[in-house]
Amino acid sequence: MSDEQQSTSEPAQSEENITLAQFLESVSPGQVREIKIRLAVQAKNQSGHPIRFRLRLPEIQLHCPSDTCNGERFFRADEEREQHLDVRYPNWNFDYVTYKCSNCQKQQKTFALALRIEIDQSQQPRPLQCYKFGELPAYGPPTPSRLISLLGPGRELFLKGRRCEIQGLGIGAFVYYRRVVEGQTKQDSCGNTQSCSDDFGTPRSD
Repeated sequence: MSDEQQSTSEPAQSEENITLAQFLESVSPGQVREIKIRLAVQAKNQSGHPIRFRLRLPEIQLHCPSDTCNGERFFRADEEREQHLDVRYPNWNFDYVTYKCSNCQKQQKTFALALRIEIDQSQQPRPLQCYKFGELPAYGPPTPSRLISLLGPGRELFLKGRRCEIQGLGIGAFVYYRRVVEGQTKQDSCGNTQSCSDDFGTPRSD
């Protein structure tokens, strides 16, 4: 398989090793990272080679938007499931992981992940490969509520632009942000939010 063919079948991967907590907290969706984490052997084949590993889910720090918290808090894996993941060698393993705020016990964060382990010649596991499909609520820094209220009818366009910017879609973000600015300018000039609300419509294709 050529390098070009391989690049189309495998997600882009960073050379930097990070912890699983850092990956969940700060890596945007659509990336593969090598994770430094302790793995416990759970099963071996008839030849004595490991085929299933277990990792413990770490606690992470995320922004909690609840009225009780409204700030950065510790999140831990939801107690409704076991506090670990099992990863089978050699294929990709797909799983959902849900975390809950340890302070208010209400706000949740769910990650859609793919994990894979490779084994070296001495039958020792290499760093865990982890890919993030997405997360809910969506990845990104919190948007101040005051800014949202100031934007008025341009709120949805601004949030779409923010998501584009976070995902590295600069041109798409620019289109949404431009529509917000144009809408705000027209709104200020006419002094009537209701009559100008149509200015915050679907972005033009020009």
